[in-house]
Amino acid sequence: MNWTLPRGWTVGASYYVSRNTGRTPLEVESPIPGPPQYVERRTDDEGVYVNLRYEWRAGTRSAPLAGAPGVGSGGVTGVLYLDENDNGLHDAGEGGAANVVVLLNGRFAARTDPEGRFEFPSVAAGSHVLTVVPDNLPLPWIFPPAAGVSVEVGVRDRIFVPLAAQRLR
Repeated sequence: MNWTLPRGWTVGASYYVSRNTGRTPLEVESPIPGPPQYVERRTDDEGVYVNLRYEWRAGTRSAPLAGAPGVGSGGVTGVLYLDENDNGLHDAGEGGAANVVVLLNGRFAARTDPEGRFEFPSVAAGSHVLTVVPDNLPLPWIFPPAAGVSVEVGVRDRIFVPLAAQRLR
């Protein structure tokens, strides 16, 4: 359980129970080999963790990707999908390309999840280019725009960019 208190304070509590029975060999040195003797040891444990946390932020703000600290920023999310019918639209039944690297301005990388989604949560406002590293695209799929896809990010904007991989014909 977690509770948020005013002015940066949080309190958290958790309860745990551990029931364990284990047998360990009793080590007795004897010149006559015999069956191993075991000692039964039971470890039961339970308890409560309570923590009190204070968080205060100071110093410079974090910088968005491709920008300086304090510059306005937005976000870029999207999906890299396998365009089965080459219409450029993400239709029902067209799956995503998993584990593929998407680059922002050729410098910042995000890897797609199992559904083909990717995210750059904090990107400096302005013009940017998304490119796909085709190494992990399944065969026979390619990502045709070699120059990438241009996006314009505004301050506090959330841009969604569908990227279509096409079947090599």
